[in-house]
Amino acid sequence: MSDRTDDGESMETAVDGGEDRIGALPDDLLKYLMSFLLSREAVRTCVLAKRWRTLWRSVPALRIDDPESFKGAHGLSTFVDELIRHRDPMPLNVCDINSVVDNDPNCQFGPSHREFRRMEPWLQYAVSRQVQVLRVRFICWVFNMTLTSSHLKRLC
Repeated sequence: MSDRTDDGESMETAVDGGEDRIGALPDDLLKYLMSFLLSREAVRTCVLAKRWRTLWRSVPALRIDDPESFKGAHGLSTFVDELIRHRDPMPLNVCDINSVVDNDPNCQFGPSHREFRRMEPWLQYAVSRQVQVLRVRFICWVFNMTLTSSHLKRLC
């Protein structure tokens, strides 16, 4: 079954004959727009077209959220480690790391959980990339760590 647009033409025809307005935007504007996406979604844009394959690597934001969508702490850690490893050495405007894990005794991100301890290099990476806004929200663990940055404008 073929998908149809509101005026009855097939989606294939609409795409073939239509104008790609987003694709016509300059790379810097696309990267800026992608910076509002979660990092996982920004990486997924690499399948849209050949031009998009590497755009995610220089998006000026890291936005990490919802460890459960990564099937737990290990999946999240693996994703972020690989994201940082493959990212271009560009400055970061924002690093936003958020966990929705409840504050309970069985919290998978407890202070002794080795996967959670891998967050420290992520924060050091953000500082090394001259991050201006750093937001870290993990309900179930408060850690001791010293970060020094002349670029950091906001710590949340």
